[in-house]
Parts: sequence; structure tokens; C-alpha cells
Amino acid sequence: MIDSEDLNFCYKSLGGPQYIKSRAGKAEWLIKHYSALTLSEYIDLEYVRICTHCGKPMGWGYCIGDGCEYYCSEECLTQHYSDEEWQEMYNKGKGDSYYTAWID
Repeated sequence: MIDSEDLNFCYKSLGGPQYIKSRAGKAEWLIKHYSALTLSEYIDLEYVRICTHCGKPMGWGYCIGDGCEYYCSEECLTQHYSDEEWQEMYNKGKGDSYYTAWID
């Protein structure tokens, strides 16, 4: 997870709105508004997941094959897998692919 001090510096430097106070809210705002390349100038992204399709940093999304691939949205996922393929990999929660949130 991103160090709080680095997150706050990045958020302030990139003009995050003052009304967002929570760590998760700040991270979510940054992920929605900036690329991984921009964010990497401020924070260590070693443990941040990056969408396999579009390259955006992720706070939540699809994890495929126990972390071999990540997709930030259904739109990105369906560029690589059909709904039937996703359902087979997910296997009603028993497969090695799932949807989750990494921001707490």
C-alpha cells in the first residue's frame, strides 16, 4: 500500500480537492484522474496494480489467474475475455480469478 505521507504529498501536488479527507478517497481520486506514469513521479508504485489493457493504476478491479493479469473495468476485461470465459475462470468464487478492491 502507498505510504500516507507520499499519498498526501502527491494528492496535494496534483490538486486534489480539499473535501476528500480519507486515504482511500484520495487514492481513488488520483487513480481516476492520473496515469501510472504521472503518479510514479510522486509515489512508489511497486505494489500498485496496473491494468493489463489500458495501463491505469487500479484501486479495484479484476484479478485474473491469481494476479497474472489485472483489468480495471468490465470494458477492459471484455477486450480480452468474453463473459462466458470470465464466468468459467471465476467459477462461482471457486476459481483463481475474481473482482476485488485493494484500497482500504
